[in-house]
Amino acid sequence: MNEAIGAAVCTSESTQLCVPATNTDQQDLQTSSPGTTNTDTKREDKGLQENEILTSYVVLFDYVAQNHEELTVRKGEFVEILSKERDWWLVQKVRKNSESSKHNQSCSGWYCGKMTRFEAENHLSSSDNVGLFLVRRSESLQDSYVLSARTEESVVHFIIFQNGNGRFHIKEDLGFTTIHELVEHYKNNEVHCGIKLKRPSEKRKPAFHHLSYKTVDKWERPKEEFTLVKRIGSGNYGEVWKAIWNNNVPVAIKMLKADNTDSSNFLKEAQIMKSFKHQNLITLYAVCTRTQPFFIVIEMMKHGDLLNYLRKSEGCFTTVQLINMAVQIAAGMSYLESNCYVHLDLAARNVLVGDNIICKISDFGLTKLLKGTSATEIPDGQFPIKWTAPEVTSKNQISMQSDVWSFGIVLYEIFTFGKVPYPGMPNKNVLKELVKGYRMPCPNGCPQPIYNIMKECWNEVPSQRPSFSTLKLQLEDFITTNYGSLY
Repeated sequence: MNEAIGAAVCTSESTQLCVPATNTDQQDLQTSSPGTTNTDTKREDKGLQENEILTSYVVLFDYVAQNHEELTVRKGEFVEILSKERDWWLVQKVRKNSESSKHNQSCSGWYCGKMTRFEAENHLSSSDNVGLFLVRRSESLQDSYVLSARTEESVVHFIIFQNGNGRFHIKEDLGFTTIHELVEHYKNNEVHCGIKLKRPSEKRKPAFHHLSYKTVDKWERPKEEFTLVKRIGSGNYGEVWKAIWNNNVPVAIKMLKADNTDSSNFLKEAQIMKSFKHQNLITLYAVCTRTQPFFIVIEMMKHGDLLNYLRKSEGCFTTVQLINMAVQIAAGMSYLESNCYVHLDLAARNVLVGDNIICKISDFGLTKLLKGTSATEIPDGQFPIKWTAPEVTSKNQISMQSDVWSFGIVLYEIFTFGKVPYPGMPNKNVLKELVKGYRMPCPNGCPQPIYNIMKECWNEVPSQRPSFSTLKLQLEDFITTNYGSLY
């Protein structure tokens, strides 16, 4: 049985309509009960041929159709995939016997499919409930699963092995036919040192890349489709509002001030975002530019910006969680780097935080596309001094490595829980001190290897700073070395 980690939509067996297919996992599950079969599907880009065999998927989340081209489905229903079009699938519903749903782990509230160890720890640490648990796919061991559980002190992880007879086990002397049976057993028996599984941690819905099937690549939307709910932020450009699209989809709206006569940068930001697609970059949903004030519609992030999130939650994060924030930011910046974009305003205030401490880079108003890797001049650059590389503020030049310097400042913000960099130093003195060789000292509680990474980012010579892909690996290696393998 395959799993669709997103949503699939149908109303009857004969209906064939589109589905959002965010974060799909096509690897066969190993818990199918009698009456279900796993079959390979041969597809061409334009759909299935008449003699092709369909593969069944189980729906993991409820989805409510937004228009007549979509269909509503409920968690636990089964669908067959007829064709795939980017982030959407054409499907038809199929019926399975009740036992299929009962014993299929994808239908269980505790099964989270693809989830990294970091995500599992963030997910379980968001609650104080001891015994909260989930099962996920291992990120490093092929065809393996991991049981993650919350204890009083931390989150622990147990690899679920499968022996030659196909039985699943955590302890070699105690095997089970399915993972479902294994979980039920450890609800009543200790899995390790007093740890029992008490309550499943429900998986959360993934973010979609579009408002609906009908809005794909149709960026301009009527303002009447959006209902403003609450102002949640403001800046020089305008305001940010929590809003609702089509009466049921939460979104955030960046609204340009009505008296702002220069909308070019605002519109340029939206244009740049249209080409981005990465789990650590904020998603653009739509724009409203027919009448003032202009709107940029983006996904809603529950916890707001990282700067205030760190300040409000000081002392609530483990070192691993702090480093994982940096890993995610490095991943998003690596995507920009690989596509020759330089952000130029990377800071904790411009990173948004969602459920499970998911971090996404936002605010692309200063972002530039570099045609090559050589330094490029920017006319009349206006940059935040304490976050900006010296060669940008002094020589008005940027390169891919300019953002790396800023990333070092973000690391400092993360490990000081949102302290302003260069504390006590006015902006006019920052560049002078940097030219003399001054670098901020290691923050209290920051591991020395992480501080060494900061200093690498602050190398005076841009070409000697590490790339974002290297930074991501360095941070992950630190966690693996000091906190165990990432399974």
